[in-house]
Amino acid sequence: MMTRDELKAKQQEERQRCLSALLESPARKKIVVSGPGTGKTFAFGGLLKRNGGAGGLVMTFINRLVDAMRQELGGLPEVKTFHAFCKKILHQQVGPVRLVPYLTKVIEKDAVILGQPLRNFEGKFQDLHEDASLRNREK
Repeated sequence: MMTRDELKAKQQEERQRCLSALLESPARKKIVVSGPGTGKTFAFGGLLKRNGGAGGLVMTFINRLVDAMRQELGGLPEVKTFHAFCKKILHQQVGPVRLVPYLTKVIEKDAVILGQPLRNFEGKFQDLHEDASLRNREK
């Protein structure tokens, strides 16, 4: 069985191996999938340096990560959430479009249209209650 220090060293070695593979990849487009605190921003910084600091696009699902990456990457790449990027493209292609800002609001509006209003769907959705099913509809 490995000690904690040995495990940490092995994890660091694996992380470096993955980072090297990412940086050395000839692919123009890259996808980085990893958990919190594993070095995504560092990896994107390395890719930017490798490309001479030229722009690019960094997309994430996480709003807080957008702000952090913009600061840490010095504003060189365009950093957006997937939602913001898609909204930008939609506005460029179609023009101004009114979007409902939250998925739960879309679901609630659809439920009303279908005659099936939901009780506290927003709260259940945010708390990830698995019992937010048909039995929680307003009677």
